[in-house]
Amino acid sequence: MRLVDTETGEFVDFVDLERTPPYAILSHTWDKDGEQSYQELVKIQEKYKPQCPPSEEHGSANSHSDDPTAVPEVPTPSEERTTSSHSPLLLFQGNPGSCSVWRRLGMGRARIFSIIQTWLCCTPDLTTLPELETPSGPGALSDPELPNDIQTPSSPHTTLRSIWDPDSGLSEKVRRACEIARRDGYRYIWIDSCCINKESSSELSEAINSMYNWYRAAQVCYAFLVDVPSNEDPRAKKSMFRRSRWFTRGWTLQELIAPLVVVFLSQDWEGLGTKDALAEVVYEITSVDCGILAHEREVSNESVADRMRWASARKTTRVEDEAYGLLGIFGITMPTLYGEGQYAFRRLQEEILQRIPDQSLSAWGYECPSSIQTLSNTDDRVGLYETSQTLLAPSPRSFALSRGRMIPATGASIKPLELCIEEYIHTRYGIRTQLCVLPLEALNPELAVPDLEQRWYLVALRSQHADDPQRLLSRICYHPRRAKANVEFLYVAQLNMPSELHPDGRPVTLFTVSLDDLKRVTNTQIQPKTVYFPHRAFCGQTTAQGREKAKAQVALGV
Repeated sequence: MRLVDTETGEFVDFVDLERTPPYAILSHTWDKDGEQSYQELVKIQEKYKPQCPPSEEHGSANSHSDDPTAVPEVPTPSEERTTSSHSPLLLFQGNPGSCSVWRRLGMGRARIFSIIQTWLCCTPDLTTLPELETPSGPGALSDPELPNDIQTPSSPHTTLRSIWDPDSGLSEKVRRACEIARRDGYRYIWIDSCCINKESSSELSEAINSMYNWYRAAQVCYAFLVDVPSNEDPRAKKSMFRRSRWFTRGWTLQELIAPLVVVFLSQDWEGLGTKDALAEVVYEITSVDCGILAHEREVSNESVADRMRWASARKTTRVEDEAYGLLGIFGITMPTLYGEGQYAFRRLQEEILQRIPDQSLSAWGYECPSSIQTLSNTDDRVGLYETSQTLLAPSPRSFALSRGRMIPATGASIKPLELCIEEYIHTRYGIRTQLCVLPLEALNPELAVPDLEQRWYLVALRSQHADDPQRLLSRICYHPRRAKANVEFLYVAQLNMPSELHPDGRPVTLFTVSLDDLKRVTNTQIQPKTVYFPHRAFCGQTTAQGREKAKAQVALGV
């Protein structure tokens, strides 16, 4: 982990997160014109070497220490005020003749003694200190190394040539973030834009897989909201805080959840409040429960569908980051492959299948407002259609329409159903698993299927709404008869309904079925079936509806 030293502006590397000293971390939205990169900051650091190496003022706090694993002492805000470099006396602790401060300040001893003696004369409470003798002799006051003028430092190690100077080339965001962290007593800070060498694919992949843990381990996370003024009430219904871009970005979800302490900062770097103090407002904006925000409940105890729903309205610049930004939320590590596009989200779901026994991963899409047993498509306006989509969602946005909190279906209520314990195996054809399926006509003979060449089923998921424990979530699925021998690909279906039955007008893909109805047919109709979620190559099949649309486009010259 590479941190920025808020005293010197230098990078410091730590290998073991558990032995890394306390640090702050910055969360922000990237500027459209770009952010200061690792390479750019290295060039600035080369121009402004620290005037006082951390090892001489803070023991082992610097990366060049004899013991690179030593944990430095981080000053508290009060300690930092008392050890400020405003006091020149600190430069003369020990023997001035042997101190390297002469080289650091780049000026002659004569001028140093003159400055210190003048300072002492103006400080009555320090008159008991031993008198400093001003050197005399030829050239004593005309040292060739002497600068033309002296500036009083306004921050640690600030001189005429300081990395903290406004004209040093350091970006305003990096400079102010370091200033805030230093003010609060943190020697180190992590900033994603400049602390990762993105020219190294291996370092970038490691950082992405570690990022959730880095945010979780931080003492404080500063969330910089560049579009929120400091003179408003974040709780106001139409506040800019509620509309901040920070709440719409994919990466900031884990940056909100992982740290225990989040301090929101305005565009002027003024405090707006903490995550704890603004928990109710943040919940209204993000739908992330206050118990999760306060770390009173573990993220791992939430259903997969609920965690996906938190991310469903968020956007990323790169499509792959829709998946990579969720790795920590699900406790997943996997290689990052920029260029793979939407397949990154497919890979994430495959990893989730392997590690989290929760079928709510397949509970995405718009839920039917009516019970599946009451549906009938004798009305021409009700249509059941094939799709080329598997039980795995195409993106987190598919979970945006999920209604309410979901929980795994467990306990005595579903025991009589003898639902399969799912196991997912990678094969050359896709993910192979065994699901409990019910022929659609056995549950609702009024729901006619559009193609008798397809086999249509209801797949009961081991998942339900927390406020409706007597019903299971389910999908209508089909698999083509024209499949490879012993390989049955499973696809989901959608139901179109008229506006008087379904005012929203969206195609329905998710259904609920009562446990009583399932128990009624369980002994004779529900059967375990081995099916495949096909790879992306097999997901490109064109449905009958799609073929007709394509023909119409060709005819119209589209």
